[in-house]
Amino acid sequence: MPVENRKAVRKFLCDVNFKLVIGNWEMDQYDGELRFKVALAFSKLLPSLHDQVLQALEVCCSTFSKLITEIDALADAQAPGSAAVPALSSTPVPSAPPAPSAPSAPSAPSAPSAPSAPSAPASGQPTGDTPLHEAVRVGEEETVVLLIDAGCDVNKPNNAGVTPLMAAAVRGHTHIIRLLIDRGAGVNAESSTQDTALSLAVFKRHPDSAAVLLTAGGDPNHVDKFGDTPLLDACALGFTELVRKMVEAGADTTVTNKKGETPLSRARNGNHADIVAILEPLSFGGLFD
Repeated sequence: MPVENRKAVRKFLCDVNFKLVIGNWEMDQYDGELRFKVALAFSKLLPSLHDQVLQALEVCCSTFSKLITEIDALADAQAPGSAAVPALSSTPVPSAPPAPSAPSAPSAPSAPSAPSAPSAPASGQPTGDTPLHEAVRVGEEETVVLLIDAGCDVNKPNNAGVTPLMAAAVRGHTHIIRLLIDRGAGVNAESSTQDTALSLAVFKRHPDSAAVLLTAGGDPNHVDKFGDTPLLDACALGFTELVRKMVEAGADTTVTNKKGETPLSRARNGNHADIVAILEPLSFGGLFD
C-alpha cells in the first residue's frame, strides 16, 4: 500500500470493520500490507456443522472479493485525498439460518453490501482465492481438514498462481504445510512470479517450514525471476542448518544469480561464518561432511 494513500485506506477499513459481523481488515503500519482475518470457534466440529462452516467461509470470501476492488482503487489514487472514501451501505445485514443447537455455532450472516464505487477507477480484480486459501492463511487445521474432506482441491491456485501450500509457506504455518502435503499438495508448483512454496518459506524467513518442504521434495535449485534459488536466499539470511540440509539434498553451491552473486558470496556479505565454513570447502572441490 503506497504510503501517501494509507490514511484514506485506513479510514475506509475502520468504517468497513464497523459493519462486518464476520472477519476484519488489518493494515500493517510499517509496510502497508493488508490482511483480511477470520476465526470461527467451535468446541467440536460435528458433521451437523459442516454446512454452517462452509456457508460462513463463503460469506468471508464474498466479502473479501467485493471490498478488495474498492481498496485497490484507493491504493491506486494519484495523490492523497484524490479518491473519496467510499460510503458504506446502510442496508441491514441479514442473518443466515442458525446452526444446530449443540454445540451451538454462531449464525453466519449474509455478506454486507459492497460500498459504492470511489471516484478513482477501480483497477482491482478478484483474487481467485478459494475457501481453502483463506482457511490456510488463518492456520485453522480443523477447518482445513473439513474443507479438504468436503472436496476442496488442495492444488487449485488463485489468479496469481498461488496454491494453498504456498499460502501456508508465506505464513509459516508448518502444521498446515505438513497436512497439505499429506493430502497431496504439489510441493514444486510455480506461481505466476516463478515462486515455489520452498522459495517463499525461505524468503519470508520461516526456516522450519522450509525444512519440512525440503524433506518433502522441495527443489533447492529452483530459480526464481531474479535468478535466485532457495539456497542463495538461505545463505543471505543466515539459516545455517537449512543451508546444511539443502547441501545434503543436492543444492548447487556454485549457482550464480542475475547480480553475479553466489551462495558463498552472499554468506560472506552477511558475515555468516558458519555458512562460509560449510561452503568454502565445496567451492574448492572439497567434500561435505
